[in-house]
Amino acid sequence: MMIFKNPPPPPKRSERKKWPFGKMKVGDMVMFAPPWDIDQAQIYCHGFRRDKGWKFTSEKDGKMIRIWRIA
Repeated sequence: MMIFKNPPPPPKRSERKKWPFGKMKVGDMVMFAPPWDIDQAQIYCHGFRRDKGWKFTSEKDGKMIRIWRIA
């Protein structure tokens, strides 16, 4: 066991997110491919639509997904 003096606190929960939707501007597109979970990407994207009123569209292409912010 080790004791650390004054380590920085962990980042806030929202800063740990691996999803980039909060940084997207209208017209931006992001593409996910394995090992990303494309179904989880869509679910998280729809959460942004619900919480912030942003609009997205997506297209699955085999094992990849492209997600655009449209409004």
